[in-house]
Amino acid sequence: MKNIKNLKIYTIILTGIILIITSSCEKEEDFIDNENLPVVSTKEITEITANSAVSGGTITEQGGSEISERGIVWSTSSEPTIDNKSGITSDGNGTGSYTSNLTSLSSGVEYFVRAYATNSYGTSYGNELSFTTTSVSVEDVEPKLATGQNFSLALKKDGTVWAWGRNDRGQLGDGTKNNNPTPAQVMGLPPIVDIAATSRASYAVGYDGSLWIWGSTYDLNATDLGNYDALNPVVVPGISEITVISAGKLHVLAIDENKNLYAWGSGENGKLGHGGTDNRFSPVHITGISNVIEVSAGGEHSLALTNDGTVWAWGRNSSAELGNADGGISSIPIQVAGISNVIDIAATNSTFSMALKNDGTVWAWGQNQNGNPFGFGTQQNPGEGVGTYYSPVQTPFSDVKSIKVYDSSTIALKNDGTIWCAGFYSTSIGILPALVPNEHENISNIPHTNSKRLPIPTMSPHYSNVKDIGKPWGQGPGHIQFIYENGNVWGSGNNNYGQLGDGNTSLEYVRQAVKANIELPQ
Repeated sequence: MKNIKNLKIYTIILTGIILIITSSCEKEEDFIDNENLPVVSTKEITEITANSAVSGGTITEQGGSEISERGIVWSTSSEPTIDNKSGITSDGNGTGSYTSNLTSLSSGVEYFVRAYATNSYGTSYGNELSFTTTSVSVEDVEPKLATGQNFSLALKKDGTVWAWGRNDRGQLGDGTKNNNPTPAQVMGLPPIVDIAATSRASYAVGYDGSLWIWGSTYDLNATDLGNYDALNPVVVPGISEITVISAGKLHVLAIDENKNLYAWGSGENGKLGHGGTDNRFSPVHITGISNVIEVSAGGEHSLALTNDGTVWAWGRNSSAELGNADGGISSIPIQVAGISNVIDIAATNSTFSMALKNDGTVWAWGQNQNGNPFGFGTQQNPGEGVGTYYSPVQTPFSDVKSIKVYDSSTIALKNDGTIWCAGFYSTSIGILPALVPNEHENISNIPHTNSKRLPIPTMSPHYSNVKDIGKPWGQGPGHIQFIYENGNVWGSGNNNYGQLGDGNTSLEYVRQAVKANIELPQ
């Protein structure tokens, strides 16, 4: 027993010695690493304007090898690094003092800044400083809504952005991944003029032409920011002077102030329009088209409207989505023949396209699916007119102000403020049951419908005095929201993440109109 007791004591002592030696080695290793890294400090930030500032760094020790790169990194979040930043400069090499120019900043935004220095042992950072660019106010921004996958965005007339609903990838931009059923302002943005929502990311266009993203950058292959969840807004590099944006299923389209077209994300089926099918991780200028004033990014094809009222299309054309019988794909924009005087366009996630003319008529081409989103059916024959249309044809919709397409459904806003619908619906995921239910909440009993279709344009009894329809993402959401003339926001559809913005969540499909806790006065 005595030997066993002594053995236990020896084992404990030996274990302690090993732990002490291991800890000592780790500390020594850390000391050596720090010793071999450069020593750098961040210079004071000066010459701050709405879009730029000046800083720099001072390297007092190069560490274990020569300095190969030095500069400044900055971000709207604390502790920026060369891998997680909004911007970066490269200001030569070697020790000593250097000056860095921070450019392409946005007004009224707080930035965090650190100098950096890199040698063969790694990168070290200086002390963190922060500053806020000078503010620029905007007036009379057009209020807008954008609906993503189970979340929503709103743009107020003062240029602020608000978000609510699902937040598992940071798409609400509040620094967390917590869902929120109540609209909350997205901080860290300059005054905004346009917004777009995707499956799990949000975009905003600044008054100064800057482009911002928050949420999952991976879902959209979103530029060379890298693939991560941005919990706060960050600037998209490589693009400026942007005025309009549209987000599709896995790609994004944008227009700059010179009416040039840009695209990035998935190039599958040629939907970027850059002449190939490869993905692009930075915005690429699309040639062969100019004077672009509106874009619509669908699932596998894209549309653009130019200032002469003509429509251009590219991407998948297996069902005449591009307005011709050529089939296959087109990786460059081609003009849609047989239509002019267009003022609005809509590319769906499925297999058709729509355009609104200046006389209030709606034209369509591609595959008019079984749900009859073109509205060609009748009460006696809901499937009448179903088929493929290889060139634009006029639909029964009239006196229309704006159109949106949601997968296999068409939603039209008329000039009198009423909402009209046609197409396929599903009681579990579609939006039409929420728009046009009857008093028994059984859409199959509504006149002019059967159990699967709303085959002719039908007015929603729930909505009137509507000013605008929320902009959908390429896949088409399970909920829909509208801005009223008085600034109220109403919607219906899925609300399991609080995406209707009324402060509640429900696993049930909301078939009645629900008022969100936000107002968007004109």
